[in-house]
Amino acid sequence: LLLLVLFVYVGAACGSSLPPEQRAAEIVAKMTLEEKLSMLQGQRAPKGTRVSGYIGYVPGVPRLGVPPLLMNDGPEGFRVKDPADVGTSTQWPSGLSVAHSFDPELFFEWGKAMGVEFSGKGANIQFGPGVNIARIPNGGRSFEYLSGEDPFLGYTLVQPVVTGVQSENIIANVKHYMDNNQEGYNGAGDRHFTSAEVDERTQMEIYFPPFEGAVKAGALSMMCANNLVNGVYACESNTTENGYLRAAHGFKGWICSDYDGTRSTINAANNGLDIAMPGPPTRPDFFGADLAAAVKNGSVSEEVITEKLQRIVYSLAVSGNLDFNNTNESSRDVTSDAHRDLARKLAASSVTMLTNKMNTLPLSKKITNLPIVGMAGDGKDAIFGGGGSGSVVPKKGITVRAGIQNVLGDNCCPFYDGNDDLSAAMQAAKNAPAAIVVLAQTSHEGADRTNLTLPQTEIVEKIASVQKNTIVVTISPGPFLTPFASSVAAILDMGFPGEQEGNALADILFGDVNPSGKMPHTMPNMWNEMNMSHAQYPGVPAGSNVKNPCTQKPNPVPGPCVPTKAYYSEKLLVGYRWYDSHQVTPAFPFGHGLSYTTFQYDNIAITSGNNPNVTFTVKNTGKVAGSEVTQMYLGFPSSAGEPPQQLKGFQKVSLDAGESVDVTFTITDRSISIWNTDNHMWSTVNGEFNVFIGSSSRDIRLKSSFTVTSSQ
Repeated sequence: LLLLVLFVYVGAACGSSLPPEQRAAEIVAKMTLEEKLSMLQGQRAPKGTRVSGYIGYVPGVPRLGVPPLLMNDGPEGFRVKDPADVGTSTQWPSGLSVAHSFDPELFFEWGKAMGVEFSGKGANIQFGPGVNIARIPNGGRSFEYLSGEDPFLGYTLVQPVVTGVQSENIIANVKHYMDNNQEGYNGAGDRHFTSAEVDERTQMEIYFPPFEGAVKAGALSMMCANNLVNGVYACESNTTENGYLRAAHGFKGWICSDYDGTRSTINAANNGLDIAMPGPPTRPDFFGADLAAAVKNGSVSEEVITEKLQRIVYSLAVSGNLDFNNTNESSRDVTSDAHRDLARKLAASSVTMLTNKMNTLPLSKKITNLPIVGMAGDGKDAIFGGGGSGSVVPKKGITVRAGIQNVLGDNCCPFYDGNDDLSAAMQAAKNAPAAIVVLAQTSHEGADRTNLTLPQTEIVEKIASVQKNTIVVTISPGPFLTPFASSVAAILDMGFPGEQEGNALADILFGDVNPSGKMPHTMPNMWNEMNMSHAQYPGVPAGSNVKNPCTQKPNPVPGPCVPTKAYYSEKLLVGYRWYDSHQVTPAFPFGHGLSYTTFQYDNIAITSGNNPNVTFTVKNTGKVAGSEVTQMYLGFPSSAGEPPQQLKGFQKVSLDAGESVDVTFTITDRSISIWNTDNHMWSTVNGEFNVFIGSSSRDIRLKSSFTVTSSQ
C-alpha cells in the first residue's frame, strides 16, 4: 500500500509540460470539495511522522500528486521545533542586519543558502523574508525586517532574497502584510488589537513598496498580519488583499494568516485569505467546519474556494514541488563549513563603522593585551540574534572574545562583565593599548523596546576616561542612543550578526575586511525625537465602555470589534524624511557608514529625454581597497507635497586604492511618480527635480537637476 501511494503521489504530478496556471487548474478540477477545504487550514500533523517536525502543516492530496504544505520559521533561518534538533541549522544575521550591506548580490546568496537549508530539512515553505517598514525606532520586531525605514530599500532588497529562496524549491512567504509596524508598548497598542489608521497615499508610497517588490520578484505566498488596517483585520481586508495586492499589482500567490490573524470565516474567505493558520486545536475552526458550512449555505461560493486552491497548487507547480518528492527530515543537520563562511561574510559585510577617530581602526595583530568589557562580550550573556519566530539557536555562537582570540591567541583578552568587576576592568583598560566595550540588547516579537538605551551604556564613559582608544561594539536590534560617541575612539554597529559574530568582528577590527555597511535607519539623539503623540503611538485605546473591544485572541462576540487606533498622522515623514523635513540633525543619518579608505565623487552628468541617466565617477582616494555604497536621492518639485529628498537609487562599488569607476542610475517613471488618490494609481510629476548623490542622506557630494514636462 505504501509503495502504491508513493507511486500515485509522484506519478500523478511529474513530467508535465503544461503552464503552471493550467496545470494547477486541471489538478484542482479533479479535487472534491472536501479535498479543497482540507488544504485551506492548518492542522496538527500526525505524531511520529516526518511531517510533524514543522511549525505549520497543511495536508496535501496524495491521489493527485499534491504534497502537504510544510511551513517553518523564519526570516533568519530554520527555527527548529524540537529542542533536540537545536544547532542543526545556521543562525544567519537578521534581515535588518543584512540590510546594512545595501548589497543585492549578498541578499541573493543569503536567500539561496536559506533555501538550501529549508529544503535540506524537508520543508517547502519558509516563513520569510520580513519586509515591514520601521515606522518607530523601538519596534520589537524591526530586526526581522530588511527594509529598514525606507520603502525603496525594501523594494530593492526583497527581490534577490525571494529569488534566492525560491531557486531551491522553497516557497517564500513574505510577511507581515501589512502595517505590522508595532508590537505594543508596555501592553498598549498591542498588534493583535490595534488598527493602523493610514491614508491611501502614505500606504502606497511608504508601506506597500517592499511587498510590491516581492510581487515583482515572483513571490509565491504572503502572510497577512495580526493587526487591523483602517479598522479591518489585515487578514480579511478586501482593500489590501484583493485590491492592492492582486488587482492592482498582479499577485498570483496565496495568502496565509499570521497565527492570530484569522478573525472570521466568511469575511476572511471572501476578502482574500487563502489559508488560516495554525487551525485547531490552538485556534478556532474558522476555515474547517465553519467554512464548509459557509459554502453549503452559499455565504462563500465554491468558485472562491476553487480560486484559493488554484493559487496554492500554482505555487507548488512553479516552485517544483509537484515534481520534487522531498523526503528529508526536519531533524537533519544542514549546517556546513560553506554556510558558516557565508554567515561570516554576511555579518562582516553588514558591520557599520559609525566613528573612527584618528584612524584608530584597524588594530594591529601584534597586540598582546586587549581587554574586553561588557556582559555580552563572552559567555552565556552573549547575544547573537533576536527572539520569537525570528530566532535560531546556533550550533556554536562565536562570541566577541572568542573571535578576537582566534586572531590574537587565547591569552590576549582578559574579560570583564562590567558589573562588580568594573574597577578591575578600568585598571586593565588603562594598562592596555586599547579596549573593547561590548553593548548589546535583544528584542523579540510581542513587545516593542521601552527605551533606546543599550544595557551597560553607563560603563562606556568610565572605560573611556582611562583609555583613549576605547572601541565600542554594539549588538543591536535597531536604532539606539549613543551619548558616548564623542568620548570613544570608534563605534562599530553589528546589528544582530548571527552565529559568526566574533569572527566577523575580528575581520573588521584587524583590517582583513574593510567595513562597508551603511545605516538602514536613522540614529536619534533622544527617545521619541520625532515627537510622536500617544495617538500616533502606541495609539488610542477603544475605551472601557466599549462592549466589543478587539482582543489579543479571536473575539468570542460575533461582529466587528472596536480596536485601539494608531494614527499615522506623520504621513510620509518616516525616518530620515522627518529629520530632513524638520531640519533636525540626527546622531547618525540614514545611509551613514565609514570605511578604512576614502572616496571622491566627481563629474555628474544627466542625459536628456525620457528616463534620463545620472552618471558620476567614484574614486578610491585612500591607500587600501574598499567598497562604497553610492546613493541617489531625489527632491521633488514643491507642488508634489513630498519630503525634501528620498532614496531612489543605490549601488555598491568595490575599488582598489587609486581605482575609479563610473556609476549610472536611471530615472524611471516610478522614480518621479506619486500615488494619485483620485485614480488610485502612480502618476508622474511635472517640474524640476533635484538630484543628490552622496555617501549618506546627509553627506551629499554632488548635485544636479532635471525637468519633467507633460510632453515627455
